[in-house]
Amino acid sequence: MRSDRGFTLMEVLVALVVLGILMAGLSQGMRFGMTAWTRQAALVDRTADLDAVDRTVRGLLGNATSGVAHGRNDFVGTADGVTFDSVLPLAVATGTRRAKITLKLDDRHRLMLHWDSALIDPATAAPATGDAVIVDHLESVSFAYWQAGGDGSGWRDRWTMVAAPPLIRLRLVFAKGDRRHWPDMIVAPLIAEGGG
Repeated sequence: MRSDRGFTLMEVLVALVVLGILMAGLSQGMRFGMTAWTRQAALVDRTADLDAVDRTVRGLLGNATSGVAHGRNDFVGTADGVTFDSVLPLAVATGTRRAKITLKLDDRHRLMLHWDSALIDPATAAPATGDAVIVDHLESVSFAYWQAGGDGSGWRDRWTMVAAPPLIRLRLVFAKGDRRHWPDMIVAPLIAEGGG
């Protein structure tokens, strides 16, 4: 008696078909995963600079004072820019971090940080100054200042009082075609001004 051991041709073909279907499914899954990873990486690259912008601007506005503690009234707020006394980020500070700071959109559609240091540079007998680009490719920048009481509470596009406003709102509008989006930033400056 002869017993045949092994697989028939039909069983081998069925096994190859099933293996082919599994491989096709795995390759599609890998392709989908790689596409999703690539899109996520591109999204992170596009928004990573906005995280740094957010931290920098929040730090500057959060430490904003009018400079009254130093014998000045430096807080001037308009719809397209703001000037105030604050603490510079470590990346741009030289000597002292306390400075008179201006945030404003320039003619090249960039939100610029301009500072005049609180210390006098011995070489020039003038305050050390500098400029840095915060974010570029902007359509517009608008600042608003919260006023409570008086002739009614609400957002104003100009601030002329001696004390810093209780809230500052910054709205960035990116150029057409730029897929970046940034929600309005609302920051409460220091409640009490101290020394520098």
